[in-house]
Order: sequence, then C-alpha cells, then structure tokens
Amino acid sequence: MHVDRLAFTGGFNPGDKLVIDVKKQTITLNGVNAIHLLDGDFFELGLGLNEVTYADNEAAREILTRITHRDRYLY
Repeated sequence: MHVDRLAFTGGFNPGDKLVIDVKKQTITLNGVNAIHLLDGDFFELGLGLNEVTYADNEAAREILTRITHRDRYLY
C-alpha cells in the first residue's frame, strides 16, 4: 500500500476553517495563506478506493470535515 502524508502543523481555535486545495496547491486558515504550516507534499487521489485519515492530539475536539473530489478527463 502506498501512503502519502500531508500534515497541517498549526493550531486550531473554535470556528476556524482550514482549506487544503490539492489542485491549486494552497492551504488557507480562515482565508489567510497558511502554506508555511504544511508538512508533506501535495498529492492526487488514485483511481478507485482511497482512504483519507484525520488525526488530532486534542481528545475533546469536534470537527466537521468535507472532502470534495472532481474527476478529471482527458479529451
């Protein structure tokens, strides 16, 4: 199994919005560039089943996660 890793090394506060855009290769926290808080490399999802894992050291944190994928076709 091949594993790619992309980690955000910054902190979170209640209500923060972290956006990782692999296509544009950008990371924003509350709309502000946070690329300097990236550990790892951007990667693309493979064909078929992909597993994305979220890990956090904060035991009591509640998060809302949304992953959006758009198929790309060559014509």
